[in-house]
Amino acid sequence: GVREIGPKTHQTNFFAHTRRAAAANVLQSKRMAPVLPWYLDAVLANASQGTALLTYYFIDPWNLQAVALFSGVTQVCFYALQDPKVYIFVFWNVLQSAINITQVVNLTLESKPVTFDARELEVLALLQHCFDAVPSRKIARVLRRCGAEWISAKPG
Repeated sequence: GVREIGPKTHQTNFFAHTRRAAAANVLQSKRMAPVLPWYLDAVLANASQGTALLTYYFIDPWNLQAVALFSGVTQVCFYALQDPKVYIFVFWNVLQSAINITQVVNLTLESKPVTFDARELEVLALLQHCFDAVPSRKIARVLRRCGAEWISAKPG
């Protein structure tokens, strides 16, 4: 089992090394690098991811949509300001932002002021006075158990 080291083995090792070096250069050139200075890139990245996480905190749809829209816009900026551009993330964040904008428009169109006549205001004041100490969630739970439900009604 003596192995000869000749020109063919040296040539094979040289080409293998060259292929590995070329592959390393390709990998290195494909890495995401910020266009902004490192500290601004870090602020933008943390703001986008932090606000994305913050959306799980909100129950109110207005706050939720506002924070989600801000998060989407900052994420689009973050991924668009990388070299090379990360278009797949830009695409999905633009899509999510478009959905959020649609939801904000729907919320705006559905939000109409509630008006009461004199009799309804009197009943409302009486109920608020009687049930002031009872949390509204408990009142809603009792009403659900009695079969009450929210309905949408036209004005008038």
